[in-house]
Amino acid sequence: TTREAKRLFGFLASGGTAGTIFAGFFSNYMAPIFGAESLLLVVSFFVALAAMMVGIIHSQNQQEGSTNAAPAEEPRYGLRETFKLVQDSPHLQAIAALICLSSIVTTAATWQFNAIAKETIGDKDALTAFLGVVTGFTGLGSFVAQLLITAHLLRRFGVGTALLVL
Repeated sequence: TTREAKRLFGFLASGGTAGTIFAGFFSNYMAPIFGAESLLLVVSFFVALAAMMVGIIHSQNQQEGSTNAAPAEEPRYGLRETFKLVQDSPHLQAIAALICLSSIVTTAATWQFNAIAKETIGDKDALTAFLGVVTGFTGLGSFVAQLLITAHLLRRFGVGTALLVL
């Protein structure tokens, strides 16, 4: 439900940020020891673990749903209805445009940064370690911003300015 989503969003976003921090510093530590290619096995392990956790959570939710009385659910929207909602709302159009623009800018900046780093650092294991450190510190900065800046920014300037800063 919307209430559950609002309650869990911060927790889930923090988990993603914590995963980014862990993965970055883990890559920095492990790449010089085992090589960049070996990290793919570690990543595949974590992806399989995440898939198993999703399966467990899904089966638990289905079991709880069959035993509990169904609460009043919010309407579910399909893809067409979702596009219609975005089409009819200028605010949702602005959010979609900002997300699209930030994705393009982020992809271009990441590509340029990786190209410069690859040209500067020749060894792929050292490059992986360097990019791991950058990812780890970027994640830490993001986590600090989530904790210290986001709430104040939203309270003082509202959602529009917060999205602009994003």
